[in-house]
Amino acid sequence: MSSESRESAVHRGLAALLAKRRALLAEGYRAVGWKAAFGSAEAQRRLGLPHLLVGFLTDRSVVPSGAVLSVEGWRRPVVEPEVAVRLRDLVRPGSSPEAVAEGVGELGPALELADVHRPPEEDLEAVAADNIFHRYAVVGEMRPVAFPGSLAGRVGRVFRKDSQVAVVDDLEAVPGRVVDVLAEMARVLAGLGEALRSGDLVICGSVIPPLFLELGDESVRFHLEGFDAVSVRLRVGNAER
Repeated sequence: MSSESRESAVHRGLAALLAKRRALLAEGYRAVGWKAAFGSAEAQRRLGLPHLLVGFLTDRSVVPSGAVLSVEGWRRPVVEPEVAVRLRDLVRPGSSPEAVAEGVGELGPALELADVHRPPEEDLEAVAADNIFHRYAVVGEMRPVAFPGSLAGRVGRVFRKDSQVAVVDDLEAVPGRVVDVLAEMARVLAGLGEALRSGDLVICGSVIPPLFLELGDESVRFHLEGFDAVSVRLRVGNAER
């Protein structure tokens, strides 16, 4: 597929995604914010993407730390430890990194749960339209911050079934710099008639490659230095939210 064809496919997929979002909001869902996917230059090169992909969060998919969630019927569950931000100001397309950083009001850890039921390169339009595999965002403690524009100096630790599986010294190496992710999200959303607004919660992309999980009892915890850990339990069958 040519780069032009890929760009057209991504645009159609994101347009379908936002139409789905509007329909859900009309049904009574409440908009909570957005998710970034494939924010790194390496991921975009590998998939031939023109830019990162944007998904949406609602009150039906955002759950608190400690939730017990079912993966019944999922084909390939993954968890992604992420940094979450809450915006205190509108992020305008073309804003400088300093202006974007000023728009960040709160920071905290999150875990995104996804069902990667097909290779993303197989059908970019369908992947974008399906909210980029998103199922849940488990959001931990959010604290007000004076965001310096970088996560340098903060360390993340990922635990699976109480065993440490990753130590992340550079939280922006995989997903890209938070300010760059937010700036590109603002540009992409503006092209679709949307915006990053004050109060939006944004999960900024996985700080490690996706952690593939078993279809059974699992537990994952992400400790972002300076914050309480965020955790989730997964199981097949009944769940408690």
